[in-house]
Amino acid sequence: MKAKTLTLFIISILLLINLSIWSYVNNPLKIPSWNKTMMGVTFSPMRRDSDPMNNRYPSSEQIEEDVSLLANKVYAIRTYSSLDGMEQVPEFALKNKLNVTMGAWIDTNLEKNRREIESLINLSNQNSPTIVRLLA
Repeated sequence: MKAKTLTLFIISILLLINLSIWSYVNNPLKIPSWNKTMMGVTFSPMRRDSDPMNNRYPSSEQIEEDVSLLANKVYAIRTYSSLDGMEQVPEFALKNKLNVTMGAWIDTNLEKNRREIESLINLSNQNSPTIVRLLA
């Protein structure tokens, strides 16, 4: 009887130690909210009703609205495409004093790749002061 009681007591102590360690390790961190301007973000103006597979992209007004929402929150935005309305981003960024890294989405569609790169070249030839980098 003493052996069973001692075994039960030891198991209880081990369980209590295990739960204490688990509780300490898994305690959520209390990190203060970020309230400063961030260096940059990846930008995609897609909305709930946007569907690139069916050629439904955000309107120019929606893109401009999204870029203006980022003003005073970031210094720069980075795009992954230079087509389907994204070629307007440098103009909207200029209005909001943001820098832009323009990208071209490259995949297996050679025709679309050509259009992406041509758009990127055209944007760079416009000498927009907001475009600081081009990526393909």
